[in-house]
Amino acid sequence: MKNKKGYWIVLLTIAALLLDLVGRVLADQFGITIGGDSVGTFLIAYLGGPVCGAVVGFSNNIIYGIFVDRQTVYCIVGALIGIAVGYFSKKNVFDREFTTMTLGMGLAVFSTIVAVLINTLLYNGMSGNVWGNQVMMMCMDKGVPRYVSYVIGQFCVEFLDKLECGNCLFAAERCALYAKRF
Repeated sequence: MKNKKGYWIVLLTIAALLLDLVGRVLADQFGITIGGDSVGTFLIAYLGGPVCGAVVGFSNNIIYGIFVDRQTVYCIVGALIGIAVGYFSKKNVFDREFTTMTLGMGLAVFSTIVAVLINTLLYNGMSGNVWGNQVMMMCMDKGVPRYVSYVIGQFCVEFLDKLECGNCLFAAERCALYAKRF
């Protein structure tokens, strides 16, 4: 019986990784701000725990970095998001919408800080996202200090993405609870 559970975890981990990669490719193809590149990480961290979440978050950026420049360095952000979501799912954070949104906001702030540090050190502050870069350039044109502009531009990208991922997980949990009633 224990062996059967291991197969399901491996299968779900691969499915979550594919979901992350498809979300990221679609976001890049259509030029949308909401990446959806963390939905699979959120789902597997909720279902399989922090280790599975970290593996998917880390692997997502490594695999995508093979095809697109400047993505592999963000693997640590994905892994830490997977660990955080897995940890907080054990604390029943996703049982209420308010706590789900609060966690999404916290993860947006956290990933903004880490990504801005990486962007500043390696890429002269550019986020690699068209929307984030445009917000950053607009802020600098309006006289906002450079480093504050980096934070604002990156936060515009992370905020919607993390809230969307949290909402997807909350909705999936609600649907599963509703389906169990019948």
